[in-house]
Amino acid sequence: MHSVFINLYVIAFLLTMSCQPSSKASVTDEKYVQAQEIYQEAIEVHEEVMSHMDEIARLKSLLNKRIDTLQQRGGEEMNTDLLQRMQEIVQKLEKADEAMMQWGHNVKKVHKMYDAQSTNAEVAVSVLPDDTTNLIRVLQLQNAAIEQVKTLVESSIKEAHIFLVLPE
Repeated sequence: MHSVFINLYVIAFLLTMSCQPSSKASVTDEKYVQAQEIYQEAIEVHEEVMSHMDEIARLKSLLNKRIDTLQQRGGEEMNTDLLQRMQEIVQKLEKADEAMMQWGHNVKKVHKMYDAQSTNAEVAVSVLPDDTTNLIRVLQLQNAAIEQVKTLVESSIKEAHIFLVLPE
């Protein structure tokens, strides 16, 4: 009878210990949650910036039409300063568009990075559960990059709008 109690005690102890997460696992889980939050912030900014992409295309088209019209007039009437200014604005809009596409192409996804079984070439950062610090750092850099893209997109759109209300 005494051995039965000892066996039950050992089993209860083992069950209790196996059900408790290790402190190492909880730290990793906390960092993973932090990584997910940083990633989600970046995606929200990305979605906001994506909503401006049609406007960039529209403004580029409008400016390119005005450039073509000005070039067709040619001769002494052609205002080279105005032509150059429009071309500069189109280049800024194109740069903003390219920056957005580049960010989207290079973004690292949390679920792929955390999955140690993944063979996807996109996974360039260590995915070991013990190395979530590297994951968080990469995501912070990506978040900063999309904020810069947002600034570039918004400023180029604003500049195009300001220019287009000026008389030709």
